[in-house]
Amino acid sequence: MDFTILAFVVLIFSLIQSIFGLGLLVFGTPTLMILGYSFQETLSFVLPASIVISILQIKDSRRASKSFQKDFNIYCLPFVLIGVTSIIISRESFDLSLMIGAVLIFSSAVNYYKRLGTFLTQVIKKNRGFYLILMGFIHGLTNMGGGLLALFSSVIHDKDKEKTRSGVAYGYFLMGSIQYTLLLFFNPQLFKLKALALMILSATTYLLLGKKLFLDTKQKVFQNAITGITFAYGVVLIVK
Repeated sequence: MDFTILAFVVLIFSLIQSIFGLGLLVFGTPTLMILGYSFQETLSFVLPASIVISILQIKDSRRASKSFQKDFNIYCLPFVLIGVTSIIISRESFDLSLMIGAVLIFSSAVNYYKRLGTFLTQVIKKNRGFYLILMGFIHGLTNMGGGLLALFSSVIHDKDKEKTRSGVAYGYFLMGSIQYTLLLFFNPQLFKLKALALMILSATTYLLLGKKLFLDTKQKVFQNAITGITFAYGVVLIVK
């Protein structure tokens, strides 16, 4: 029953991530922790599954812009490293739910108001380095920077569906690789065969369902769905 629940959670959120680029970490992390798994146990299950989907998405999509990749590597990744090292060594989990939830609700809401949306886009573009540093540190501490990553990729790629998802996949792959490597380095006992089975499940979900659903999703529907997911996740973080 334990693995059945794990597989069901991973299957559902793998499908969402296959289409939108995010899902396994932003939804899977709080879900598994609510079900009783520790933060580090949760990471050991969702990170490998997320990484394999991101690899497949990068392979199948147009590349994220070079400026996106360069800024992400320089500003975000070092602070993911700092954040995840802190959380693993301290063996604590930091609850930034209210702050992250408020940011995500605001960022999704402004998409429905053109002037506010234009203002937020300008703020992010002018403060790319600071935004990425903050996002990297938050993700390293909580594993829940996916909504912020999706917002950043959407802004930088002018809401282009394929490049937005490619940017999210690029970011998730690198952040997840750092997190999983450090997790196993400090806690090798967290490597489990269940994680390999979940990776296979995630890859199969993407190849059989997610890839086609992404191609069939229209640009406007995709953008509205990203906004809706961001808003819903913000609400979940605040009320959980």
